[in-house]
Amino acid sequence: MNKRTPGLLWPHFVVLVCAATTGSLRGEEKAMSIGDIAKANRRAISSIRSIVVEGKGEMEITGPEPVRRYPAEKYTWTWQGDKVRMEQLSATLKDRDGDAGGAEEYEWTYLDFYNGPDGYKELLIYNPGGPSVITETQPGRASGIVDSTRPKPYGAGNPNSRCLFTFGGWPNEASLSDLIGDAGNRCSIRERPSQSNGHCYVLEVAVTKQKVRYVVWVDPTASFLVRKLERFDEAGTLSSRAEVLSFTRCDGGVVIPKAVNFEAYQGSKTAKPPIKIAFYVDISVKQVNQKLGKGAFEVRFPEWLRVSDRKTGQYYLWGTNGPRRVFKNIEEFRAFELQNLPHPDVPVPPQSK
Repeated sequence: MNKRTPGLLWPHFVVLVCAATTGSLRGEEKAMSIGDIAKANRRAISSIRSIVVEGKGEMEITGPEPVRRYPAEKYTWTWQGDKVRMEQLSATLKDRDGDAGGAEEYEWTYLDFYNGPDGYKELLIYNPGGPSVITETQPGRASGIVDSTRPKPYGAGNPNSRCLFTFGGWPNEASLSDLIGDAGNRCSIRERPSQSNGHCYVLEVAVTKQKVRYVVWVDPTASFLVRKLERFDEAGTLSSRAEVLSFTRCDGGVVIPKAVNFEAYQGSKTAKPPIKIAFYVDISVKQVNQKLGKGAFEVRFPEWLRVSDRKTGQYYLWGTNGPRRVFKNIEEFRAFELQNLPHPDVPVPPQSK
């Protein structure tokens, strides 16, 4: 990924909306209210009925130590209506002696989950391209979860927030409309397109319960999607920033962010200047508003995977097309593992995140 100039802060924001030309939009500018801007933003996002995108992210940390830039994630996001699937590879640095001349090595951790009207299914810490080390007597590191449909399935890697369709992460994810609704009369239009350097609507949004203030740039030339946002803490200090550097324009007038920069700042009395954490995301649209292929939402568990059922409290050893063996509770499952495994310290599939 090419290095680019970092832009806005990540989970908090001011919204700017850009105009095609300052002259042609002046009449419309005067008529646009904050509610109209939020409605146009919501309409642009809802025009996406289905989507498959691939994303790639890199992290850069600037502080007292030398600047470090390294791969952070790769993901495929598939979404249609009330169904979503997220396949994600997250990088962990293995060799920390790279600065001393050794090559840095990264271990990629795999996550694959589906959430839909028929429930939730998740595969954790598994490398589908590598050799399987899961057997009846060897659990390996991987595990699985089945559960009821989750209202908010995403953790930190929410692809909606990567596109600035929403802001922040679980459990405080919010859309532009949510933010404006929470702010009430503490939201105002600071600049209109003919007044701003970016030809955007610039909104100021103060969220009292979070004790933060956002500045958001909404771009009318990009279907009123958020172009940039900044978050300020209670003391008025900039804490994060996010900015869309370019958009992909798809058939049917659909617009998707293509390159997005995120920045967050961690300040302290001893760290001056504050540590800056930058996250650079490239998003490639594979298809939008097209029929998805068979298996697009299928998360496949490998044989012998240890799976916990959050609905029933049962545990499974997975087979070819479903549970090969069922344990009615964690005690029964642990007794089996202790009896069959050579090591007494037996990992158990997670019960909660």
